[in-house]
Amino acid sequence: MFMEFILAHLYEDILMATNHIENIQKELSKIKGNVITCGSGGSRVVAEFLNLVLSKKNHAIVQTVEPRDLNYLNLGLFQNLIVVSHSGSNYGVKSSLNKNIHRYLLSTRKTKVYREILLHYDMENRHSFISLNATLVPMAILLKYYVGDSFLGLIEEMFLHIEKNMWLETDHIVNIFSGIDTHTVETFLESTFVEAGMGIPLIHHKYDYCHGRSTCNKKHEHAAIYLENKERDLDKTIKQVLENSMKDYIVIKGFSEDEVVNQFYMTLQAMYLCVNIAKGKKIDLANVSYDKEVVKTLYYFKGSM
Repeated sequence: MFMEFILAHLYEDILMATNHIENIQKELSKIKGNVITCGSGGSRVVAEFLNLVLSKKNHAIVQTVEPRDLNYLNLGLFQNLIVVSHSGSNYGVKSSLNKNIHRYLLSTRKTKVYREILLHYDMENRHSFISLNATLVPMAILLKYYVGDSFLGLIEEMFLHIEKNMWLETDHIVNIFSGIDTHTVETFLESTFVEAGMGIPLIHHKYDYCHGRSTCNKKHEHAAIYLENKERDLDKTIKQVLENSMKDYIVIKGFSEDEVVNQFYMTLQAMYLCVNIAKGKKIDLANVSYDKEVVKTLYYFKGSM
């Protein structure tokens, strides 16, 4: 499968793309004040991770939104807008950057859309419907900005630590247990399950599950993915419940004391899990069968949002 080829080359793609990113690091380090990060699809995952990095590294207040949301926010509360897009060429990017605010574009695009600061990076293009390296590579660039000189050793440790054969038996509904500390990987899982037609993801923020949300699982016929940055008492209790109430469940855990490092690692682990689940369902993540008429109508949309 081509998707397995992409997985096998993620490590080298990261090393190549993060080799010369001094300009991106310099520009990110200068960001002060409130920030909006903006992206959709796989780029929304990167935007969520950028939110976390800037919150921790730059001590900024950051909100992550979709391109349409920019028309409804009070932009006067923010000093910076960072749009994330692999190609930097779709209508959502262009409409987002046409705003009266200090703007950045994190992309492989080599030319500016308007007069934004271009955070350009080069990477190997591996064309696929569900793009793994177009999500993980820019996340790696942001991780390198966050951790500095320990980056290469950390990446090597992650790929050695990863469980490549992680598996879950799923039906049409997949419960995902998450929280603010695992929002990046939650976003990746939700997007991938929907876009690939692998199942319907049902997101539960952990404490909310005690407020009647278990009703949808009362027949004990569904599966769950439990996202665990660091184990707390609530995690232990919920996992005990899942033992008795789920047909099957799996835990994706962090391996570091650092929340940012964990969200990167857990997203990487989630990629291996999704490829394995898709393979079991005979779904080719590189060439998904989708509704071409709907995509043709909506992907090329241009107009007010």
